[in-house]
Amino acid sequence: MFQRVRVGKVSEEVVKQVQEAIFGGLLEPGDRLPPERELAEQFGLSRMSVRLALHTLESSGLVEIRVGSSGGAFIREPNFDPLRETLASMLRSKKASILDLAEARKIVETATAELAAQRATDDDLQALRGVVEAARRSFESGNLNYGPHSVNFHAALAGGSLGTVSSDRGAGRPAGTGAHVGTSRLLRK
Repeated sequence: MFQRVRVGKVSEEVVKQVQEAIFGGLLEPGDRLPPERELAEQFGLSRMSVRLALHTLESSGLVEIRVGSSGGAFIREPNFDPLRETLASMLRSKKASILDLAEARKIVETATAELAAQRATDDDLQALRGVVEAARRSFESGNLNYGPHSVNFHAALAGGSLGTVSSDRGAGRPAGTGAHVGTSRLLRK
């Protein structure tokens, strides 16, 4: 499945190949990677280099490392926690401003809306209609707290844009909720 590594920082090449296998659909959530020793042989590297790559993948939220007799490195469900942490760190360290994040959000949301227009199923459109209707009823009843409705709308839009690729439905929430909830939490701090 993997190719021998020959150049550069070898652990980064391992990370790249595993990411490509995940994003290319060769590895799916719940799949177990081969043991470290076997990965080291496949890549032609030391176990230490493979271990470093696995920890990098774990830090990025793509892999979960479990210990014990049934342990190993497992592909995780899509997860926005690392993104939330990165954004929080950028804001706290002043490497990005709220305006920078707003600009990035505008770019992402424009692309999300375009993809949703192309790919949304009838169920996706029904979910969007339901969210918009709930917001309208809330507003008409005098409730001016639009925050939850905004999150629900953008989550439904994300669900219609890329389906399970952009979603965190595996965590039992609507698509995209993690990123929006995380951003909301950051802005309240």
